[in-house]
Amino acid sequence: MDNLSLTVKDTASDGNHPAIQLRTLQANGTAKEWGWRHHYVGYGTSHTWNTYAYDTAGIKNATIEVGNFKGSSTTYLAICMAGSLNNPNW
Repeated sequence: MDNLSLTVKDTASDGNHPAIQLRTLQANGTAKEWGWRHHYVGYGTSHTWNTYAYDTAGIKNATIEVGNFKGSSTTYLAICMAGSLNNPNW
């Protein structure tokens, strides 16, 4: 997956912060989480990570997960899937 852009925006002045992660499904059905990217700057700001994903086991499906995390910790308050896409070349 080339030219992958992951963007989050902090839309609430509540002391918590947003984070985003890529989750893929490998050819054998195993899910792979690519790690959370946290945005700590604060209310009204956003951040974009430009990246890519490569897996020798193949990428059958990709999903974006977005979370709301407590304060500056890695303890999540809520997580949701923001979208999923099957690999058209599979």
